[in-house]
Amino acid sequence: MTFTGDISWVDTSSSSASELIALFALENKLKLDDYSAKLLYAGIVGDTGRFLYPATTARTMAIASKLREYPFDFCCFGAEKWTLSAIKSLNFKAMFMTI
Repeated sequence: MTFTGDISWVDTSSSSASELIALFALENKLKLDDYSAKLLYAGIVGDTGRFLYPATTARTMAIASKLREYPFDFCCFGAEKWTLSAIKSLNFKAMFMTI
């Protein structure tokens, strides 16, 4: 069996590809495991800037809410990156303050 990329799905009102995939899965009652739900949620969180970008809609939040019903640790998304970024920024500022 050979699959080709003949299907094109464009939805400019979606925040991310993860939102589209999650929407497809949820609307078609496809079974998602916890890990898949976590990855889709992470994709939405990342592409919406933690739900701060204008592309975040009520539908985005509804889909994210459905994904949050799966048992995974959602608190860690973005925290490591922000902490590392903040530390680098503080180190950079401290370097100039000591000159």
